[in-house]
Amino acid sequence: MGPLLDFIDNPIIIKITRLLLWIWDNYQGRFNEDYLMQQGIYNDEGYYDTFTVYHAQTTLYCICEGKERAMIWRGGIDITDPQDVEKSVKDYIKLVVTAMEEQDLIFRKERKDEITGI
Repeated sequence: MGPLLDFIDNPIIIKITRLLLWIWDNYQGRFNEDYLMQQGIYNDEGYYDTFTVYHAQTTLYCICEGKERAMIWRGGIDITDPQDVEKSVKDYIKLVVTAMEEQDLIFRKERKDEITGI
């Protein structure tokens, strides 16, 4: 016999092949059954929760004179079911400013009290 036939007739190869076929047959059965059993979730209105997601994104561009316009920085966040949209927007702005400051993209002076000017 040639080397290929010797390989195929090897008892270990035969056992491994049988094991792989058994695994495949059982996997196929379990997959098909599971897949079909789960189809009901797509039509069950009570299965899913409904919620609102706001995606906020900020992009910083270089529009400097004499330079090619290019994106310098981009950040984004998903806000899920905010209780107070206005507060969420303010928090997002603080987050963006802090991230840009940490990366030395923007610099802010300490702000004076808007009422007293001190």
